Parts: sequence; C-alpha cells; structure tokens
Amino acid sequence: MRSKAGFVALLAAAFLAVPVLGLAAQGQGVVLESGKYMAVLTPPVDEAGAASIDKELRKLKELESVSVQSSDSTVHFTVKSGKKLDASKLEKTIMKGAPEIRVLGTPQLETEGSVGPNY
Repeated sequence: MRSKAGFVALLAAAFLAVPVLGLAAQGQGVVLESGKYMAVLTPPVDEAGAASIDKELRKLKELESVSVQSSDSTVHFTVKSGKKLDASKLEKTIMKGAPEIRVLGTPQLETEGSVGPNY
C-alpha cells in the first residue's frame, strides 16, 4: 500500500502533466472567438521551428496575423473579425510545422496594452 504522501505526489504529477499533453490530446472543445491571442509553445522552439510554424499558421483562413517568437517560445495571432478557430485545429497546424511542439495550456486573449510583438 502506498503512503499518503506518495499518493499525493503521484496525483500532483499527473495533474501538472495534463497541460503539457496539448489541446488535441486533451480533447478540449475550446473555440477561440475573434481577437488577439498568445500561446506558449513547449518544448522551447528554435528559429527554424518558429519559421516553419509561422508558415503553416499563415495558411489558416481564420487568422489575419501571426508572429512566432523563438526567443520566448510564444505564438501571437489574431483571429479575424466574425471568425472562430478551434484550438485543436491551431495545435494540429503548429504540429505540421514542428511535430514535437505542443501548445501549453489554452491560448490567452491579449488585451490592449499587453506586452507582445507588434504584428
């Protein structure tokens, strides 16, 4: 029988691992409405991977701007006005550009005045 501390550690590790699995693996039905978003990529992406991801994301008709930053492993993008984008489609497209890269958690809506690239 496992100790209570061991069980809690196991449970905590499983809980913390869930966001790293990526949106597609989690089966979340997250839909991104029009607006500017930022998502963190994991593991860290290099310049070649960032360029490849950028190229693939620009093919999505729902997006009007894209900026992939290797310096902080983020992707900034804008969902066009009146459009919606399924977050799992976003991640699948990122994986086309760099198969080892996943989205950490859910993309966050950026607000006016938030820090990020001018894209």
